[in-house]
Amino acid sequence: MKFEIDKNSAGQYIWRLKASNGKIIATAGESYVRKADAEHGINLVKGTTSITQYTLYQDTANQWRWKLVATNGQIIAVSSEGYWNKSDCEASAQLAVSTNASTPVYDLTVAGVGR
Repeated sequence: MKFEIDKNSAGQYIWRLKASNGKIIATAGESYVRKADAEHGINLVKGTTSITQYTLYQDTANQWRWKLVATNGQIIAVSSEGYWNKSDCEASAQLAVSTNASTPVYDLTVAGVGR
């Protein structure tokens, strides 16, 4: 697994968590003006230790999704897709929980860093 920092079409910073197969597991759900804020979001995800820190819910299409919410109510991370089965959603959130300080972060905004 790895995190990637990139810029969106508006020139703001975004991050995503990718599985080893290249599939996007999670995003910040928002963009940031400062790269440091995107890096902080990544570090908050890396600091989670239990799936109980994540909220699982059903969206309007009855698909299961998860989100990680800070104590101040700010959304830190969201699942990148909906799941028909709650267990698949839980497995996705568990991948985010499994990240830690050694999970690499690739800064795609730096020249020479491959995509």
